[in-house]
Amino acid sequence: MAFDAKIKLVVDKSSRTSLKKEIDETLKSINGNVVIKSFDGSKAAAKLKADIEQKLNGISIDVKINQKIGNKNSTAGIMSSLKSQIKSLEQSHTKLLNSGVKDGDAKELEALYAQINNSIDKINKNQSIGTVQQKKIVQEIDKEVLAYNRKTNAVIENAKKEKAAAEELRVSREKVQQQANQKAVANNPENKVFQQELKNLDKSYNALGSYASKNLVDDSKYNATIDKYKEIIKLADKINEGINKNGVNYLNGKGKGEIDTITSKIKAYETEANSIIQTGKAAESAAKAKSQAATQETLSLKREISLLDQMSKYYEKNSKLQGTSIGNKLQGMIGEIENSVVSGKKLSTNELNKYTSLFAQLKMSARQAGLEGKTMSERFRDGLEKFGGWSVVTTVLTKVVHVIKDVTNNVVELDSAMTELKKVTDLTDNTYSQFMNTAAQQAKEVGATVSDTINATADFARLGYTLDESTQLSKAALVYKNVGDGIDDISEASESIISTMKAFDVEADKSMSIIDKFNEVGNNYAISSQGVGVALQKSAAALAEGGNSLDESIGLATGMNSVVQNPEVVGTALKSLSMYLRAAKVEAEDAGESTEDMANSVSELRSDILALTNQKVDIMADDTTFKSTYQIVKELSKEWDNITDINKATILKEIGGKRNANAVSALITNFKDAEKAATTAAESSGSALKENEKYLDSIQGKMDQLKATFEDLSRKALNSEFIKGIVDSGSSLLNILDKITETIGGLPAVATAAMVAIQAMSKNSVGELNNQFRNLITLRYEYAHEAA
Repeated sequence: MAFDAKIKLVVDKSSRTSLKKEIDETLKSINGNVVIKSFDGSKAAAKLKADIEQKLNGISIDVKINQKIGNKNSTAGIMSSLKSQIKSLEQSHTKLLNSGVKDGDAKELEALYAQINNSIDKINKNQSIGTVQQKKIVQEIDKEVLAYNRKTNAVIENAKKEKAAAEELRVSREKVQQQANQKAVANNPENKVFQQELKNLDKSYNALGSYASKNLVDDSKYNATIDKYKEIIKLADKINEGINKNGVNYLNGKGKGEIDTITSKIKAYETEANSIIQTGKAAESAAKAKSQAATQETLSLKREISLLDQMSKYYEKNSKLQGTSIGNKLQGMIGEIENSVVSGKKLSTNELNKYTSLFAQLKMSARQAGLEGKTMSERFRDGLEKFGGWSVVTTVLTKVVHVIKDVTNNVVELDSAMTELKKVTDLTDNTYSQFMNTAAQQAKEVGATVSDTINATADFARLGYTLDESTQLSKAALVYKNVGDGIDDISEASESIISTMKAFDVEADKSMSIIDKFNEVGNNYAISSQGVGVALQKSAAALAEGGNSLDESIGLATGMNSVVQNPEVVGTALKSLSMYLRAAKVEAEDAGESTEDMANSVSELRSDILALTNQKVDIMADDTTFKSTYQIVKELSKEWDNITDINKATILKEIGGKRNANAVSALITNFKDAEKAATTAAESSGSALKENEKYLDSIQGKMDQLKATFEDLSRKALNSEFIKGIVDSGSSLLNILDKITETIGGLPAVATAAMVAIQAMSKNSVGELNNQFRNLITLRYEYAHEAA
């Protein structure tokens, strides 16, 4: 056994030189003329101290020998003091022997200890001997203490080895015993019953949850089963705790009754769950039957419409049929089918087959009677439409009017956009004029319309940004519209940016970084850049409140959408997830979200999640600080494979609600995509402008730049001589048309003569031709009105 002995000989530095003198005087008083010439008390004391401290490993005895102790004038006094202090060594020796040292070691230690005592006795018995002899005795004591120390160290080392061997044997025995207990537990009949009942419970719970997620069961009944399920799970946890602590003894004792109790509860739960499941199955079967019927009804209606379309086109294409018996029969069939479609009284399959067969027979009869094709009057009309004289005038006039209309429309759009900007700002006319030039230049640079540029600027100015900031933000919105697949309206692009900026407190000069992130993630993952914006537009505020960064939020949206493939659903689910994880019922209700499955308090949710994840996932960083949504989902994803299906279902319901369970599950199981997307977003600097350069090099991009240039030209040239010349040219062409009309008696007269010539051909065709001429005259006056 270990003990410590530290023998210290302390000599005061101030008295070191007097030690030799004192010993000389003391010995002189005893031996007369004895003179000490070579004995250095300080060195001997220091050497004895150093040797004993170094060699006695682990022994703690403080023996301080000071040259001033005892009678300064007597060697007997010094020796008496030494003997008194050596008693500490005696106490430690006794303690060592009493600690259970082996007999052989004890005898050897006793012998060594006796030698030390014998040497000390020599000094006690012969205090008058000379200094040389005393020095020799001290040296002998030194050697004897060294030998004693070596033996003590050997005894201690052997004791350590024996203890280590005993500990190793104990651990090995415990391991064997533990394995035996585990095997015994696994083979125990009561435990087998318990485990099988838990599997049955899991199966019933999952089946019931499946029908509940489809809204096929009564919510109140379903919630009642959930309460019973939670009660069973608590009892199961208690039984598992008993098994883990006491193993087979628990199973054969107290656990047997508790397993009987839980078995009874599980069977009652299964009975109730199966009853609800049967109701769900019946509802599902009814829904499927209804869906199949609706599908069949839709197919039938499509077939009706298709047949009606074929008949109508055939009748219109073959005008020879009009007024004939075959044509009348076809019109009658068309009317019957139209009435069926309009009234909602659908034709049966047999009726459709009948009409299809009759239509085929009518077409064959018309072909045999030569009634397919156009009448002569229709062919005459087609030839007249190809006549070039009037078409040249009409074409030129149309082009002039179109140019004037386009210029006018551009200026009207720009004026409307500027009006919106002026409503939300209060600047000078000169500032607005300068801004118009800036907007036109920016539109050409990014490949957008000037009106879109102004509207986007107004959207941001309406939120309180300065004109310069709003102009900068509008550039980001215009680039997003260009690179964001599926964004057709500048307002949609602006709204996405606004919601993201406000939620994550992004400054105006950093707004393009948002588009960089959206674009880069959209280019590399199963979500478009527009989809990222849509998802965050619905969830950004809640995610930011939940402690998530913009990059993390983009990652969450991307990970969830990789399975859901619906950014709007993803946005709603992420908003609910963030609120549910903070048990924010008031906020959720204010946002119009369901709180049916939300925990009543943060402490309750925290406790439930810890219990369901085997104490592995905590939603709180500490008692007052939430972890971010991203961090919580990340931790859940790491433990997900170790969680039972039952607990997974409960977790999903408590953190996302029943309706969002599938979406949240998709996020957890695909969290690696979320992590990668978050990294991509963080490293996306410059992505948007780089892609916009590619857009500008495309045909569409160059067309947009051309359109911006034409808008700018319209704004500058509306009141110029150029536009007036266009208007004058249009007026001149109308004057020419008027003179031609006066010379030949007017277009109505010409039309009348032509109609009289072909009166005998077809009354219907003549009427049609007359209408065409009248339309032409009407169109001429409309053009004249617009040009004026």
